[in-house]
Order: sequence, then structure tokens, then C-alpha cells
Amino acid sequence: MSKKALLLNDKDFDTLTYNVMRYKNDVNILNHFPTLQAIQSFREYAGDRNKVIKYIVLCYDKGSPIMTRYMQDSKNRKVLSAQYAGFNTNKEGLFDDEVDLMMKCMNKETNTMIIDFIRTFNDPTYSLLMTGLESYYQKLEQIISAEFGGKRDIFQIEETKGKLFKQAQEMSHTLQEAAHKILTDENPYLQRDLYCIIDSEQKNRLNITPERMLGL
Repeated sequence: MSKKALLLNDKDFDTLTYNVMRYKNDVNILNHFPTLQAIQSFREYAGDRNKVIKYIVLCYDKGSPIMTRYMQDSKNRKVLSAQYAGFNTNKEGLFDDEVDLMMKCMNKETNTMIIDFIRTFNDPTYSLLMTGLESYYQKLEQIISAEFGGKRDIFQIEETKGKLFKQAQEMSHTLQEAAHKILTDENPYLQRDLYCIIDSEQKNRLNITPERMLGL
């Protein structure tokens, strides 16, 4: 899908919690958003930081116009977010390897940035949905490719596929419930504040950091 398939103007991005699209990529975006500036992984990223931050916000911000249209369509959501963030494709329509790894969540550094960003919303349900969707689509890829490592006979492969399919079904149901809850909560602000208090208390009591959450 190309940007032509979803034409957005400057006003469309006003729904973003952090409207990073107001600034060109030659401007330090972090200087304009204290909350994002406070994220250590954002500050320390040494790559094409502005574009990566724009990609993360467009792809994972609850107010993103791209998220609104493609919440459960991971591929198109990521492609459009990368394009609007300023990443270019080659003649074959492919992104650079570094961008491709980021979009596939195979880059630990940008994964940390994504998780840190999601946590700024202080909404466990939303965090569960976003991380769960990544895991769900990876499991579907496993089912299709049957690349389980080593040599196995056809019966072992089909048995493994069956188990993965059942797990995917259960995950799909859970994710649909999470998405429904996020979209239909009558007072998400009250719940958000409650989660924020609980989360803050747990961090202080257990000294929980994003790195410890990721097992780094």
C-alpha cells in the first residue's frame, strides 16, 4: 500500500497525542515534547532518530489517524507509518534493511523505544493489545512457514501447526476483547489515572525499569 491509498493532510495529525508531524526531520523533535524527551531510549538512539520517533508515534499513538484506520492491520499500519515518517523505498518498493528490521520488531533498540513509548499512556490494556498483536502475527508466520528448526517428519510438523493454530485462536479472542474494551470504555481517563498510580507505586517498590521488564 502506498501513501496515495491513505491521503492525510496536516490537520489529520492534530489527533496525535504528540504531533511530531508539525516538525521537519532536520529539527530535533525531542526539544518540543518534554514527555518524549524524558524517555531515555529516545534520547540515546544514535540512528535516524527523528524518523524513527515519527514512525513509532504514527504506528503506536492511540490518536494516530493511521492507527485509527489500521489498528488490526499490522502490515499496512507499519508501511504507511514508515512512509509518512519519511523513510523511502527502492524501485522494488522495499525499505532499507534497518527499517525493515524495525518494522518487523527485530531490532532490540527500537523495540525498547516502542515499549517505552507505549508505557507513557499508562494503559495496561492498550499495552497488551499492541504487544499481543506483534506476537500474534509472528505466530501466524510460524504456522505458514513451518520453520521450527531441525528436521521433522510431516506428522510432527502438522502437530506443531495444530498447537500453534489453537494458541493463535485463543490470542485472537483475547486481542479482540482488548481492542473492544479500548474503543468502548466510557471513562478511560479515570482508569488511566488509576493504572498510573498503581504503576508508579510498583516501580518505586520494586525498582522496575523498562530494561528489567525486557529482561536486559
